[in-house]
Parts: sequence; C-alpha cells; structure tokens
Amino acid sequence: FPYIQKAGKIAAKDGRHICIISSVCGTEEDPQNIIGQEKKLKEEGVIVMPSNAQAVRLAAAIVLSRRNSQ
Repeated sequence: FPYIQKAGKIAAKDGRHICIISSVCGTEEDPQNIIGQEKKLKEEGVIVMPSNAQAVRLAAAIVLSRRNSQ
C-alpha cells in the first residue's frame, strides 16, 4: 500500500499526523485473503476495526477529541 506511506510523508512534511482507520469486509475463504489484507494494512500503521460501524465511531471520537483540545 504505497499510497499510505505517501500520505503519511505528505502530512509529516506539513507538520501534521494522519490517522487511517479501516474495516475489511470478507471471509477467510475469499480469494483476496481477508487476514492477509488486514495484516498488510496494520503493518502500514492503519487501525483496522472489526466492523465499519466501529471504524466510524473511532474516527468520530478522534475528530471530536481533537476539536475539543483546540
């Protein structure tokens, strides 16, 4: 996932931090190999949540906490 590294470098150059949150939909029997995809994302620093709803809640919590700290 070279685009993840590129996004992080661009953000760092501007003095920012990027937080990438995802969820992966599928099963172990899918040809895309869900476990392998999750592992690759995590290795790139992505926070992988078990469901889309949990990913959205985490993203919202991060945005709200940053807004409240400013």
